[in-house]
Amino acid sequence: MKRTADDQSSQGQRNTYKRAKSIQACANCRKHKVRCDPPSREEGTTSSRKCHRCKVLDLPCSFGDSDSLPPPSTSTQPTASTSNIVSRPSSASTSASRSSPSHAQQPPSLPPVAFARALTPESLLPKSEEPWGVPADGSVFDWTAMPLLAISEMTRPKAPTLRATAPNVGDVSIETVLTNEQITYLLDIFQTQYSPWLHLPVAHDRLRSPFLDLVRCMVASRHLDNTIRASVVSRLEKLTEDAYLQQIFNAVPSEESIQALLIFSLWAPVGDFKRQDNRDNRLLAASTVSVAENLSMSQTYTFVAHLKAEADNLGGNVSPEKKQALNQAKDKARLWASISSAEALLCLGTERKPTSVTAEARTPDGASYTPPLTSLEGARLTRLLQLTRLLELTQEATNIRLEDAQSFDPFFKETFTVLARLTGLHRRMTPLPIICPYESFTFHIMVVYSHCCRLLVLLHFTRELRRIYHRPDSDIPWYNIRHNGIPFAMEWFREATLSAEAVFNQLLSRPDPAALATAPDHLFTLITFSAAILLWGKTSVLSSHNNVLGGYSDTTLNMTVDLLRKIENARTHADLIAECQRIYYDRLKQQHGSDFAFRLYQKKKRSPFQILRGEESAELAQDERQSGGLWPNFSDNDLDLDLDGIANGYSGYSDFWPTFLSNLNTHSDLISG
Repeated sequence: MKRTADDQSSQGQRNTYKRAKSIQACANCRKHKVRCDPPSREEGTTSSRKCHRCKVLDLPCSFGDSDSLPPPSTSTQPTASTSNIVSRPSSASTSASRSSPSHAQQPPSLPPVAFARALTPESLLPKSEEPWGVPADGSVFDWTAMPLLAISEMTRPKAPTLRATAPNVGDVSIETVLTNEQITYLLDIFQTQYSPWLHLPVAHDRLRSPFLDLVRCMVASRHLDNTIRASVVSRLEKLTEDAYLQQIFNAVPSEESIQALLIFSLWAPVGDFKRQDNRDNRLLAASTVSVAENLSMSQTYTFVAHLKAEADNLGGNVSPEKKQALNQAKDKARLWASISSAEALLCLGTERKPTSVTAEARTPDGASYTPPLTSLEGARLTRLLQLTRLLELTQEATNIRLEDAQSFDPFFKETFTVLARLTGLHRRMTPLPIICPYESFTFHIMVVYSHCCRLLVLLHFTRELRRIYHRPDSDIPWYNIRHNGIPFAMEWFREATLSAEAVFNQLLSRPDPAALATAPDHLFTLITFSAAILLWGKTSVLSSHNNVLGGYSDTTLNMTVDLLRKIENARTHADLIAECQRIYYDRLKQQHGSDFAFRLYQKKKRSPFQILRGEESAELAQDERQSGGLWPNFSDNDLDLDLDGIANGYSGYSDFWPTFLSNLNTHSDLISG
């Protein structure tokens, strides 16, 4: 279609200047084939001029070596400053621009991963002198926009956990790497300790194929002796990668291969940190979905419903062949539901939308009922139904957008409805670790997932509020918006704090490092995310009231760090939480004097697990007697701020939650969560 004259005229007005090809990008950006934002002629001296990308990454820039810069543009279109540019996936940019009334945003000059990897623990907590958010220089990534992406990039291994042997080009199969006894040992471990997390029918545990056995052994190899593991982990990973590429391009994949791809997306090999550094679990999960669609797995729900309707019409008098076809279709539907759930889980908090459709995954066997818990089969199906429903509700909640200020009422109704549904689902999940005799620890962690998802949803709702209502020149702060007299933004963050604390309470109620180590790797990202949000809130209390939030979250955080450090693939998460704690404690000492110290967290003292075992040092006991307890220089009223009282404006702390919420207020034009 030809453009009209008006279209051409408007286009000409928008692009009054077109850069010459030689100065469209600096040499560095041309080399990496990325977008380049050149500096203006007025920006510093010639030697100091850099494009935006080179400035952020502190790279040499060819614009500093030449004077061939474009002349000032005469375009009337406003240009976003560098402080308003935060990278985000392109799939989310369109919807954000439709719903946000803020200024126009330029395309990102860096992908989100590049910003996330540049984050430091200090970036996760508000600065003492700037309690309202991150610095306004545009160099700090607003991690709350994509919190789980930020945490996952910050916790990638930076050094090898063991000295792994280089891959052997002569390895052609798993039998050339492991003995038959080792293969049997690892397959048994995977079946008993890892298979429950897939929530698949028991029959799937007995499926065998060379690729499936290879992936299972690669994951279970973390249970080998360190000496043996060092000699095989890189070789197993190389074999798995080669086999993975073959299966991705297989036109007719088998169910065994699809299950292997699912496993590969959930667990990374432990020890070969260089390969983990380039690993993208979200992309692996999306590839698994794509391969599964080649077998028409996305249509299995419809097929199961058709077979069941056909059986009902015959009064249950169906042939053995029809029964077998129905059972096979149900198993395939459950495999598809597990794949969809894995992808949705890995996309949480990353702004990447799952490619699979999970709306029908509530009933992967084609029946709307609650499975009985009297068998292992029923227990796994129950978990799968609950997980898919939890992720479906979370996705629905994070898709809710506040279009404008006039859409406040429908927005509130949507948020209220989805939170009520999450509460109802959580109520059904909570007793299952107690009443189900099968794989109870997996049910136990499902409750942790529930708390984490609710926390993510509450964070998203508050960010939507800030995106619409925050204006620097506004007389009414965005966090003071009320509905029927209720400051629901404050209430949401009160709930967020309770959800974050509930994550650690649930986790520590069964502190089993061996069982926890077998959980999918993404669980530790969710745990660290919860810790970061909790410490953000505690830092807000310190900045706004020179006090600490009451309760026992300091102890549970420290116990969580101690627990995670016992798990090899979770130690980077423990280190990040501990470093954020250290920053928080250092600020406490700075504000209250050098004599103020948390006795419980000093390295030379006992750990919380030593307390539980009754191992008390004489030095600690003497210190506590002399100081008068854990909080030596303050009365209870000075330090123990009640969460409910603060949220409701009692005891003179009515502006605490505005301060807390202002820590989200980085810039009004940043990414909308």
